[in-house]
Amino acid sequence: MELIKKIKEKKAVDPHIFRASATQYYSVEFSVEGSYFAYQFKLRNVRESSMGVLVREDSEIMGLLKVGAIIKMKYYPEDSFLPPELLDTEIRYIAEETEGRFAGYYMVGLSLLAQRPHNQLH
Repeated sequence: MELIKKIKEKKAVDPHIFRASATQYYSVEFSVEGSYFAYQFKLRNVRESSMGVLVREDSEIMGLLKVGAIIKMKYYPEDSFLPPELLDTEIRYIAEETEGRFAGYYMVGLSLLAQRPHNQLH
C-alpha cells in the first residue's frame, strides 16, 4: 500500500502541462527552424496520458528535433468539423524503435503545455 502511495505522489500533476491524448486529436502539423517544410504526422497514444508521433529515421526533421524544445504545433481534432488548434508543445523524448513493425522509426513523445482555450484557428 505504501508503494502505491509513493507512485501516486511521483505522478503529481505539473501545472504547466495540459493532459491530452491522441484520441482528442487525429494529427499534428509543425515546422522547425532549419527546415523549409511543414510536417504532418498522425498522433499515437504512447502511454496512458502521453502521445507522440512516429518519424522515419532518415527523415530530414529527425536531425532538427531536440528533447526539451518547445514548438507551436497545429493539432487537428478527430472531429473534422472542429477547427485545428495551435498549441505550444514540448518534445519530451525521442526513442528509437528497433523491433517490430516500426523498426527504423523514432517515437517522438509530445506534451502539450498549459494554454488558454482561445488558440483555435479558423
